[in-house]
Amino acid sequence: MEKENRKDVRHTVACELRYLRAENGAPAKWVGTPIVYDAMSEPLNSYRFGQFREVIKPGAASGILARGDDVRAVVNHDPTQVLGRVGAGTLKLREDDKGVHMELTPADTSYARDLAANKDAGNVLGMSFSFELPEDDAGNQLGVTMSKADNGDTIRTISKFARIHEVSILSGLDPAYPQTSVSMRTEKSLEAALVNPSETERRQRLLALM
Repeated sequence: MEKENRKDVRHTVACELRYLRAENGAPAKWVGTPIVYDAMSEPLNSYRFGQFREVIKPGAASGILARGDDVRAVVNHDPTQVLGRVGAGTLKLREDDKGVHMELTPADTSYARDLAANKDAGNVLGMSFSFELPEDDAGNQLGVTMSKADNGDTIRTISKFARIHEVSILSGLDPAYPQTSVSMRTEKSLEAALVNPSETERRQRLLALM
């Protein structure tokens, strides 16, 4: 019998949101951080654990990014509103010790334009991602530990994902993590930030754009 997938969704709110339109024929890009490492979530609820808070450790997505899984970027987790895909080269994901960052070049679709308009109106709340954890043959989740904080909170710590289904830009869903960022940048702005810096400077400059 095929094992049932346990798909989790986590929403993250942006600490800062900025939007720059495409200009001079250069396409606009969404740049953000859908997965933040070492950040405590808001309280979550689960039929398995009751109420808990969650932390994702650095490197949790390393295996997925190394495999080149065809992760999608969508609007509000709607599978019919695809903004980009790793397999198509329109979604690029990279990881550092802060989290998983994305660079997204959406097609000129009506819902992509609607999303940009919602960004202008202040309706874009943050980012989100859906994932699965590894499991053994008995269905026990791997790559996750449960502990108690000094204040009594139950903490779930994730050290490894089995799969990331999608990352999503949110325009109407309540977030769980308050530390992520998303902005809309032109191609020219990204190139200016990445011209001839060292690796450390490159990361610092790109993060400064978020």
